[in-house]
Amino acid sequence: MNRFGISGAHKSGKTTLAKHVASKWRMKYVDMRLSEVLRAFGASPNEIIPFADRLNIQQNMVKHCINLLDEADTNYITDRTFIDVAAYTLSYMPHAVSDIESETVKLIINQCYQAQYAFFDKLIVVGNGFEPPKAPDAHEKAAYSWAWNFQLQAIIKGLVLNGNMKCPVSFIGDQISGLAARNDKIDTIIAEAQRDAALERLIH
Repeated sequence: MNRFGISGAHKSGKTTLAKHVASKWRMKYVDMRLSEVLRAFGASPNEIIPFADRLNIQQNMVKHCINLLDEADTNYITDRTFIDVAAYTLSYMPHAVSDIESETVKLIINQCYQAQYAFFDKLIVVGNGFEPPKAPDAHEKAAYSWAWNFQLQAIIKGLVLNGNMKCPVSFIGDQISGLAARNDKIDTIIAEAQRDAALERLIH
């Protein structure tokens, strides 16, 4: 078991944790670079765009992530996963959508579930433990909103608790808010996952 991914709401510390894991456990850090897909379509995270256009972008994000992970091969940690793509897709969905849009959402969600299982041995969901300081490139990222983040966190939890989720999941709860405590928790998760995988190999 050596393909790990971190999911969580915006500014929940995913990249910081992923870089820590990559350094300590000698894994390849894969920056999923989802903002590149937005820029390719002339959009920005803070821009309000028609939902049909948003769905087109989300479909291309799935393809983008698959291409990145195909190149990564194995032994990696990512700072976002297909579950994040699915969650953002749902978070942007208005109350009233067309039948075609509804079917497209269903297609994206199913693709995300399938790709999550295909490319990851373990998903680690990070809670909203803290709001990090404003980054220099903050204008290129979605603006922080407690309400929207809470919604994203609820959507992510709903996605991973759904019966279609086949990839194993561990959680780092909101109560673990300090960086050192989060690092310790994710180290424990990685160690236990690798130990269990080693035992499984011995058994079989």
